[in-house]
Amino acid sequence: MNLDFPDRSDSIRRNHRPEKPCRKSNVELALKHQKFYQHPDRQAIYQLAENLGIKSDVLKQFAVGYTGYAYSFPMFDEDNCLIGIRIRFADGRKRAIEGSQNGLFVPVRKFNTKCPVFITEGESDCMALYQMGFQVIGRPGNLQCKQMTGQWMKNMGFSEAIIIADNDEAGEKGAKDLADYLVFETGFAVKVIRPDKQYKDFREWFLNGVLREDIFEAIENADYVSPVRVKTLMNKIIIELGGKYEKR
Repeated sequence: MNLDFPDRSDSIRRNHRPEKPCRKSNVELALKHQKFYQHPDRQAIYQLAENLGIKSDVLKQFAVGYTGYAYSFPMFDEDNCLIGIRIRFADGRKRAIEGSQNGLFVPVRKFNTKCPVFITEGESDCMALYQMGFQVIGRPGNLQCKQMTGQWMKNMGFSEAIIIADNDEAGEKGAKDLADYLVFETGFAVKVIRPDKQYKDFREWFLNGVLREDIFEAIENADYVSPVRVKTLMNKIIIELGGKYEKR
C-alpha cells in the first residue's frame, strides 16, 4: 500500500494557504489568525515544538501561531476555509477564539488522492503523524466534524481513509462513529488502527519511538471496511441464516 507523498501526480491537490482565507471565512477571525501566525515571538513556537516533541517546521505547516499567552491552531471546513481557531495554553487547556466553529486541522501542502488519508483525533496526534511522512488531517474531538470530514474527502477526491483511534472508550466510540459514517453514508473504504495498547494516543506512541514499519503493520493487520465488503458480508450472513441471496 502506497501511503507516501509523491512530488508530482495528476491526483495531487493543494489545499488552503493560511494567510489567504477563502471568501466564506470570518474576516475578523482571519485577521486574528494572521496576527497570531505572524507573532514576533518565535521562541514560543520553538518551546511548543520542544514540549510536544514535534519539529517547529511541522508546526509551521499547520500554521500554528502565538497569541502572546497561548498557542493558536487554525481550523478549516470541507472547502478548506478558515472557520475557527483553537488556542492551547501552556498547561494543556484548550478553548476556541470567540466566533470560532469547530473544524479540521489541515496542513498546508499537497495531497495524493490515490492514497488513503489518515484521520486523527486532535492537533498533536495529527502533527506527529505528519512528521512521520503521512498525509493526515485531524478532527478537534472524537465525535466532532463527522460530516465535514466526509465532505472534505469528497471535495479533495479521496476514496479511502485510515482512522487512528485513541486507546480509550471515547476514542473507540469516536473512531467507530466516523468509520460507520464514511462507509455507509459516503461510500468510502476505511481502516481503523490503534497505537500499541500501552499508549493512550498516537502522539504518545510517536514519542516512544513508533516506526513507519509499525504503522504499516497495523494497517496490514486491520480489516478494510467498504460498502462492497459490507454488502458481501451481509449477503453471506443472510445465506448462512437460510435466507435468499439477492444480487444487486
